[in-house]
Parts: sequence; C-alpha cells; structure tokens
Amino acid sequence: MLEKNGRSCKWLWGIVAGVMIIATAVGLVLYNGVNLQRPEDLMEEIVSKQNDAVISVGIWDNGVESKYLYTVRGKEKYVPYTYQIGSITKTFTGAMAAYEESKGNLNMQEETTLPALDRLVTHTSGFSDEWEQMISANPDVTFTKDEMYELAASVERTEGEFLYSNFGSALAGTIVSECYAADRKLNNTSYQYAMDDYIAHELGLKHTRVGGRGDFKYNYNWHDQDEMLADGAITSDVGDLLEYGKLYLSSNDKYSYLHNAVKPRAEFDEDYDIGMFWIIEKESGIIWHNGEIDIDDENGNSVGYQSFIGISPQDNRVVVVLSNAICNTEDETMYTDIIGYLLLNE
Repeated sequence: MLEKNGRSCKWLWGIVAGVMIIATAVGLVLYNGVNLQRPEDLMEEIVSKQNDAVISVGIWDNGVESKYLYTVRGKEKYVPYTYQIGSITKTFTGAMAAYEESKGNLNMQEETTLPALDRLVTHTSGFSDEWEQMISANPDVTFTKDEMYELAASVERTEGEFLYSNFGSALAGTIVSECYAADRKLNNTSYQYAMDDYIAHELGLKHTRVGGRGDFKYNYNWHDQDEMLADGAITSDVGDLLEYGKLYLSSNDKYSYLHNAVKPRAEFDEDYDIGMFWIIEKESGIIWHNGEIDIDDENGNSVGYQSFIGISPQDNRVVVVLSNAICNTEDETMYTDIIGYLLLNE
C-alpha cells in the first residue's frame, strides 16, 4: 500500500506519543538536551541537524494572521509549500462526519456488525494495531470498501478503552464518505473522491487534496482510491490549514456543525478528552492534532514530514506548524507539537 521507490515504509502517526509530549511541553522541559525557552530555539535546533529543513509556521491570533518559514537562514518570507500532513487527515473525516450528522444522515451511536462511529472517531472501538503491522509487512496491500467492511466484521475486539487504530480510523472514513457520496449523489463513493468533493465544496479549501505529494523530496506514494487513504493522505499548506482551523471558531451558521466535532465524546485520561479525532485539553480547552509521515530513504535514514494544528477557542487563536524534517525518531518526540503548543500559549 505504501511505498517509496520500492522501499518499505513505516506507519508512525502516533497520537498517543503526541499527547505525552504536549503534556511535558507545558513545563518547557528538555528536548534532546535543548532547554526550550522560545519556539525559535527548537526550530534552530531542528534546522541545525537537517540543513534542508523547511518549517512553515502560521498563526491566526484574534483576526491577525502571520505566516513565515524557518530554515538554516533563520526566519524567512512565507512561501506556500505543500506538505503531506499525515494523521491530521483524520480530523477531516471527523468534520465530514459532523456535517452528515448535522443533516440527520448519520447516527454516530448506531451499532450494527460494525462498531458505532462514535467508537471509531474516539479510538475506543477495540481495533488494535495488528492492521498497521500487516500493512508495514506488505506495503502494496490496498483496501476497497467491501474489503474494509468484511475485515472489520471478522475481528474480535473489546470496546471502551482508548486504543489508537489506523484501521479503525480508515473504517470511519469508509462509512462517512459513503454517506456523504449518497448525500451529494456522487458517482464515485471512494474516500478519496468524496473527501476531495467535501474539501472543495463545503470547506472551500483550494490547496488541500487527498493523495497528493508534498513539495519536498520524500513522499509516500499513495494508491488512488485505496480506503486506507483516510489515515493520512491529505496534502495541504499553512494557509489552507489556518482557514480550516478558523472554521471551528466561526460564528457562521454554515459551519456550526464543526463545533460538535470538537466536543468531548470520550476520555483519554484525566487531562485529555477526545472529540471526532481531535484531542481536547480539559484545563485550557485547546484542541489539536498532529501528523507524521515517516519513511526510509535510500540509506535507511528516517525522512518525511511532521505536522501540527492547534486551536484555542479561549484565545481565538489557530496555530499550524508543518515541517519536512523528522530528526527525532529515536525518542519519537513530535517537535512540531512542542513548537505549536508554545506558539498557542505565547
């Protein structure tokens, strides 16, 4: 399913690791031996390790927007580079689900032979990581909608406890996109086609799509109309993601359904709740998600993308951080999370 010039790829879109890093970021602790005081300190550390790194930053603060790049030359004028955004893709599935729920077309609590959508979007459906292991072992495997449903119905699982699952996330995408396609009377019901339609017609984003390549050297090569695209195949840029984040803060009735996507639907732990794939910090109300595309280059080094989007309803602020650098696979620290979190709390 996932390959880069015939080389094996890894699924490392770890929301659980991201939660733990966010928790420590509050205290501005060490990152790989670096004492964090400002977001720029960490960006300087990243570009010093990977001199072709391009970190794109966007901040929308109560109506005032700023965008810039950070490279080995320091802070630079913004260029709208496109990045593969990994698991932030899942929040778009949540947004589409909220849209169809608001129209009365989806019952998020209904259970059939499949788990309820509420279970899927909160990672409490009981699907384990065995699917990710299978995909890692066979990068060329792809899934149709019928295959998704057949596999899902055959798995023994115990619902209730948080267990991050890419397969469960993709199954949510399959169910929701089929509903959306029927609602829009689309001829093609694949996740890719339906989500591209939703992004263009409902969200109005012009530079965001499913299955594209980023503007940098290393990318996942996705198979068109594979249902696993729902796990992390969207490409976007800072400008579009800022607009996307702002929709969750909008008072426009057209987007009021998005407020339901970021309401708590399950509890992760004493500090965090889960909405429709969004992580919600209980104390501050900050809403966020991260993404990572991690592949091996020709020398066996980890390369790819990291991404973060955070929304602070209390401060009326949106922060987006996109990077083409990994740099930190030994401890799996999501440095874009820390940069984003620091910027949200400036």
